[in-house]
Amino acid sequence: MSNNVFFHKIRNTKKGTASVIVSSAPLKTEEFTIAGIKTIKRSQQDVKFGVWSFIDPTTNTSPLAGSKVITDLASKFKSGDEMPGLTMSDKPILKEDGSESGVFWVV
Repeated sequence: MSNNVFFHKIRNTKKGTASVIVSSAPLKTEEFTIAGIKTIKRSQQDVKFGVWSFIDPTTNTSPLAGSKVITDLASKFKSGDEMPGLTMSDKPILKEDGSESGVFWVV
């Protein structure tokens, strides 16, 4: 698996900051009907997710949800777009209890 990352979504935190959630491959979907209800489901496995937590150059702090840098990123990238220059690290994000979360830092 390559270390390329693909935009998934912007995540706003409870503290009012924002980070970018990425995946290790563009997410594939397919139509799916269950109990007569049409839905769309993800149709691939072995996708890793990561978090790109960066510094807003205008404030030199974590970007605030709704800040210009966050809105610019949200307008530039659609889910599945490659984000050149970023890679998925092998460093997992740890939960509060010190265990691995299954999500990785993006650098």
